[in-house]
Amino acid sequence: MKETLLILSMAGSLGLFLFGMKLMSEGILKLAGSGLRNVLTNLTSGRLKGVLLGLVSTGILQSSSAITIMTVGFVNAGIISLPASISIILGANIGTTVTGWLVSLLGFQLQMGTLSLVIIAFAIPLNFLGKGAMRNWSEFLIGFALLFIGLQLLRETLPDIQNNPEMLGWFSSIAFEYRFSALIFLGIGTLLTMVFQSSSAIMSLTLVLSAGSLIPFTDAAAMIIGLNIGTTFSANLAALVANHDARTAARTHFLFNLFGAIWVFPLLPFLVQLIDWIMLRAGANSPVTSPSAAPVGLALFHTFFNMSNVLLQVWFIPYLQKAGEFLVFKRKRKHRDYGLTLIHAGMISTAELSIVQARREMKKMFDLSVSTLADSTQLLIEMDHPESERIMRRVKQNEATSDLKEKRINEFLTRLSEGNLSHRANLEIKKMVKLADELETIIDYCLSITNTIDRKNQERIWFTQELRDQLLALLQRDHMLLTLVSEVYAGTLMLDKAKARALALESEINALRAGYRNEQLQISGEKEYSYQAGITFLTLIGQAEKIGDHSINILEELETT
Repeated sequence: MKETLLILSMAGSLGLFLFGMKLMSEGILKLAGSGLRNVLTNLTSGRLKGVLLGLVSTGILQSSSAITIMTVGFVNAGIISLPASISIILGANIGTTVTGWLVSLLGFQLQMGTLSLVIIAFAIPLNFLGKGAMRNWSEFLIGFALLFIGLQLLRETLPDIQNNPEMLGWFSSIAFEYRFSALIFLGIGTLLTMVFQSSSAIMSLTLVLSAGSLIPFTDAAAMIIGLNIGTTFSANLAALVANHDARTAARTHFLFNLFGAIWVFPLLPFLVQLIDWIMLRAGANSPVTSPSAAPVGLALFHTFFNMSNVLLQVWFIPYLQKAGEFLVFKRKRKHRDYGLTLIHAGMISTAELSIVQARREMKKMFDLSVSTLADSTQLLIEMDHPESERIMRRVKQNEATSDLKEKRINEFLTRLSEGNLSHRANLEIKKMVKLADELETIIDYCLSITNTIDRKNQERIWFTQELRDQLLALLQRDHMLLTLVSEVYAGTLMLDKAKARALALESEINALRAGYRNEQLQISGEKEYSYQAGITFLTLIGQAEKIGDHSINILEELETT
């Protein structure tokens, strides 16, 4: 019964620690999310630059898993290159050592319990009364406080080896009875990190176990090596549904940490002696013989391990990439995949940064609408029957794809909006929902034009060259307008410069459609084409005008802030 209560208490304390970490990460992410998105998406080259970026971003967010999963997602969406992603992941390995120092110095050297309650007392009113950045700061502070309250509860829950030797459990039995205990604890660290998907939580647990004399310092160091392997599980899990490059990035992360463990573990006794010597030279107690010094010693070991690992392997990124590609099995697909490539983190929310991936999918939908309109226009003048059939099949497939994309984008954005987002992010999500609807409607009209032209051909309705030219003039202006709007969304054309041209094109489309319609409505026996041709022509110019209207709707939506 006591053992069960102990396990449940440890799980609850660890859960509070994780919840605090999540709140703290979300708060700082919303404060720095926009800037961090821009930095990540603008990174194109430079190994050391990528390593530094991964280090800083992980240090800020306090979650290497979040940064790694986010990076894999960006590779999957084509936002950053595969080599750049590997550099960021290597840097994240160094950045994750900040947690060890934070916990060892503040959680063990200082009494953070009372201070954490003071922080919560100050932050809670801000959460209810504050708005925007003030509320984000409040979440960060509450998460920071809960993190250390959970850590303190975890320390208090664990038994004292001096007074409760019967409560040592299987941790101490393994540590003191098995000859190869370090190898066993390496496996334990790997397994626990895979289960909890948080290296920070297992790092804190390791520090507590070592500080409480439940496991020797050497075994705790081995456990840290193991958690470095286990932390790669989250990214590889997220990459299961990703593309080839994203899976390669995740496999490379695993190989990097695995190679690091392979060369460090045999040197573990020597490295433990080195850490012991450094701390003694610095005037501190020995982490090997003094449990109170173990947390700082382990933080130092973690930093030395990850930094030396990165400095050694950063020069071999191309070879790591090739090895990662070797572990990725190419999927054989009979049909083209029209689903989305969006990935979102599991335990640590990265909703703010996931907006970048949603933008990427929106850009694909813009490109799809432009190419579909080009196909519909081409069908009007295409004389080769087999090519006309291919165009019609392509337009129909694009329309089905746009329906699916709009549905998936809306589902994804809805999940994001349910998260704890900033006001600016919520506005952007609402805007993207409207844009997806407008684009899907445009592609629907492209299909309607294609079907009308196909029906005209099937019924052998003949257009004069004048009617063809008039309709072609409308569709070409539609294409120019939609391309213009697409460039504005992509950021390759400034809205102010595009607006006047877009409004001029819309006016031309409306004027042409009105002129053609009035001409058709004038009853005259001198026309060179049938009544059915005139009706079909009116239908087509009406559909063409609608495309222009919805393109302007998109422009107006982009103009709103």
